[in-house]
Amino acid sequence: SRGPNRRPPPSLLTGAWNAVLAPLVGTVFDNEHPVRMAVFILLFSFFYAVSPIDLIPDFIPFLGWIDDLVIVNGGVLWAVRTLAGALLQWLSARSDEQRQRQQQWQRYAPVVEEVDEPDGE
Repeated sequence: SRGPNRRPPPSLLTGAWNAVLAPLVGTVFDNEHPVRMAVFILLFSFFYAVSPIDLIPDFIPFLGWIDDLVIVNGGVLWAVRTLAGALLQWLSARSDEQRQRQQQWQRYAPVVEEVDEPDGE
């Protein structure tokens, strides 16, 4: 007695995708999380290199190895650049926080004036 607006119950795969995999994939490919994306690209590059499934099969001399080299080198270079950029952003934000904290404490620091000491005459 299904009505026209009634959906079938979700399968186990659909439930797993909605609960776990979709948010994970969403955060990996999110521009706000460059480190996750870099780790994903590094893992993909590694598994592509060791996988027997290639764009150009490895039994074709030289061409089969070139696609592995291009994908692995491209993935590693992209990940290093992304991680370097993320590290610089983090260090910049951290130095800004430290500068603000130092300015807050300087307001409360006692003012110390230099006093000329009399010469020992």
